[in-house]
Amino acid sequence: MKFIKENTQLFLIASLLLGLAPFSPEPHILGKLKWIAGGANGIGAIDWFDFLMHGAPWFLLIISLLLKLKPETGKKNFLLNRIKFLKRKIVRFSFFFALKVVFYSIIMKKE
Repeated sequence: MKFIKENTQLFLIASLLLGLAPFSPEPHILGKLKWIAGGANGIGAIDWFDFLMHGAPWFLLIISLLLKLKPETGKKNFLLNRIKFLKRKIVRFSFFFALKVVFYSIIMKKE
């Protein structure tokens, strides 16, 4: 957590460069978000991996900014507990969602 908290500038630069690349005709992550919001029809496992790779800098930037808001006291506070809870939920959701995508892609190829 210390590494994430101390490298907000790195995550900001990575979000702007890697998270938005390629820049034309539109940022890649926005195209993926539109595709997913539209029902993700025809999206494959490689597209989900691509979405995760372009979204990772943004996720790390948000977590880093949330950690910066945490007061520097010795007590565990509400925000830190919420971050840990959300992190567990996101990891579980991502794992099961990835499994679902893989199984659906296998089933669709058999038909």
